[in-house]
Amino acid sequence: MTTAGVKVAEVLDAARRGRAMLAPEIAGYLVLAAADQLAGAPVLLDEHRCGLLVEGGRVVLAPSPPSSAIESERTLRDLLRRLLDAASGRAPALTAVANGAAKGNVAVLVAELESALIP
Repeated sequence: MTTAGVKVAEVLDAARRGRAMLAPEIAGYLVLAAADQLAGAPVLLDEHRCGLLVEGGRVVLAPSPPSSAIESERTLRDLLRRLLDAASGRAPALTAVANGAAKGNVAVLVAELESALIP
Protein backbone atom coordinates (compact mmCIF):
# COMPACT_ATOMS: atom_id res chain seq x y z
CA MET A 1 0.00 0.00 0.00
CA THR A 2 1.35 3.41 -0.89
CA THR A 3 1.11 6.53 1.23
CA ALA A 4 -1.67 7.75 -1.08
CA GLY A 5 -3.99 4.98 0.01
CA VAL A 6 -5.79 3.44 2.94
CA LYS A 7 -6.10 -0.18 4.05
CA VAL A 8 -9.57 -1.64 4.39
CA ALA A 9 -8.66 -2.42 8.03
CA GLU A 10 -8.33 1.33 8.59
CA VAL A 11 -11.71 1.95 6.94
CA LEU A 12 -13.31 -0.69 9.17
CA ASP A 13 -11.73 0.77 12.28
CA ALA A 14 -12.83 4.33 11.44
CA ALA A 15 -16.40 3.20 10.68
CA ARG A 16 -16.65 1.14 13.87
CA ARG A 17 -15.42 4.06 15.97
CA GLY A 18 -17.85 6.48 14.29
CA ARG A 19 -15.04 8.53 12.77
CA ALA A 20 -16.16 7.85 9.20
CA MET A 21 -19.41 6.88 7.55
CA LEU A 22 -19.42 3.77 5.41
CA ALA A 23 -22.42 3.26 3.16
CA PRO A 24 -23.37 -0.38 2.54
CA GLU A 25 -23.19 0.19 -1.20
CA ILE A 26 -19.58 1.38 -0.91
CA ALA A 27 -18.78 -1.84 0.98
CA GLY A 28 -20.41 -3.81 -1.83
CA TYR A 29 -18.49 -2.00 -4.56
CA LEU A 30 -15.22 -2.43 -2.68
CA VAL A 31 -15.71 -6.20 -2.41
CA LEU A 32 -16.89 -6.32 -6.04
CA ALA A 33 -13.66 -4.66 -7.19
CA ALA A 34 -11.59 -7.11 -5.14
CA ALA A 35 -13.61 -10.08 -6.42
CA ASP A 36 -13.09 -8.94 -10.02
CA GLN A 37 -9.34 -9.10 -9.43
CA LEU A 38 -9.49 -12.50 -7.71
CA ALA A 39 -11.78 -14.24 -10.20
CA GLY A 40 -8.85 -15.50 -12.27
CA ALA A 41 -6.33 -16.16 -9.51
CA PRO A 42 -7.85 -17.01 -6.11
CA VAL A 43 -5.97 -15.87 -3.01
CA LEU A 44 -6.81 -15.48 0.66
CA LEU A 45 -7.90 -11.94 1.35
CA ASP A 46 -8.49 -9.91 4.47
CA GLU A 47 -8.78 -6.25 5.37
CA HIS A 48 -5.04 -6.02 6.03
CA ARG A 49 -4.16 -7.18 2.50
CA CYS A 50 -6.31 -4.84 0.47
CA GLY A 51 -6.84 -1.15 0.30
CA LEU A 52 -7.95 1.79 -1.74
CA LEU A 53 -5.77 4.18 -3.64
CA VAL A 54 -6.93 7.76 -3.29
CA GLU A 55 -6.17 8.48 -6.94
CA GLY A 56 -8.94 6.91 -8.99
CA GLY A 57 -10.41 4.95 -6.09
CA ARG A 58 -8.81 1.71 -7.26
CA VAL A 59 -8.75 -1.32 -5.01
CA VAL A 60 -5.24 -2.68 -4.53
CA LEU A 61 -4.53 -6.18 -3.32
CA ALA A 62 -1.26 -6.99 -1.59
CA PRO A 63 0.38 -10.30 -2.52
CA SER A 64 -1.33 -13.14 -0.71
CA PRO A 65 -0.84 -16.88 -0.62
CA PRO A 66 -2.63 -18.76 -3.40
CA SER A 67 -5.85 -20.38 -2.33
CA SER A 68 -8.67 -22.54 -3.60
CA ALA A 69 -11.56 -20.79 -5.29
CA ILE A 70 -13.94 -21.74 -2.47
CA GLU A 71 -11.65 -20.33 0.24
CA SER A 72 -11.12 -17.16 -1.78
CA GLU A 73 -14.88 -16.73 -2.15
CA ARG A 74 -15.38 -17.36 1.57
CA THR A 75 -12.86 -14.67 2.50
CA LEU A 76 -14.58 -12.19 0.17
CA ARG A 77 -18.01 -12.94 1.65
CA ASP A 78 -16.55 -12.62 5.16
CA LEU A 79 -14.97 -9.27 4.27
CA LEU A 80 -18.31 -8.06 2.91
CA ARG A 81 -20.05 -9.19 6.10
CA ARG A 82 -17.57 -7.30 8.30
CA LEU A 83 -17.85 -4.18 6.16
CA LEU A 84 -21.65 -4.31 6.30
CA ASP A 85 -21.54 -4.75 10.08
CA ALA A 86 -19.55 -1.50 10.30
CA ALA A 87 -21.66 0.33 7.70
CA SER A 88 -24.18 3.01 8.54
CA GLY A 89 -27.40 1.75 7.05
CA ARG A 90 -28.78 -1.52 5.83
CA ALA A 91 -28.74 -3.26 2.47
CA PRO A 92 -30.72 -6.51 2.61
CA ALA A 93 -29.61 -7.69 -0.83
CA LEU A 94 -25.93 -7.23 0.05
CA THR A 95 -26.45 -8.90 3.42
CA ALA A 96 -27.92 -11.90 1.62
CA VAL A 97 -24.82 -12.07 -0.59
CA ALA A 98 -22.51 -11.81 2.44
CA ASN A 99 -24.36 -14.60 4.22
CA GLY A 100 -24.66 -16.85 1.17
CA ALA A 101 -22.83 -20.14 0.97
CA ALA A 102 -19.61 -20.19 -1.01
CA LYS A 103 -19.98 -22.10 -4.25
CA GLY A 104 -16.32 -22.26 -5.17
CA ASN A 105 -16.59 -19.77 -8.00
CA VAL A 106 -15.65 -16.13 -7.48
CA ALA A 107 -17.34 -15.25 -10.79
CA VAL A 108 -20.67 -16.34 -9.25
CA LEU A 109 -20.01 -13.99 -6.32
CA VAL A 110 -19.29 -11.16 -8.78
CA ALA A 111 -22.66 -11.78 -10.46
CA GLU A 112 -24.44 -11.85 -7.07
CA LEU A 113 -22.81 -8.56 -6.05
CA GLU A 114 -23.70 -6.92 -9.34
CA SER A 115 -27.34 -8.01 -8.94
CA ALA A 116 -27.45 -6.71 -5.38
CA LEU A 117 -25.87 -3.38 -6.30
CA ILE A 118 -27.68 -2.73 -9.56
CA PRO A 119 -31.36 -3.62 -9.09
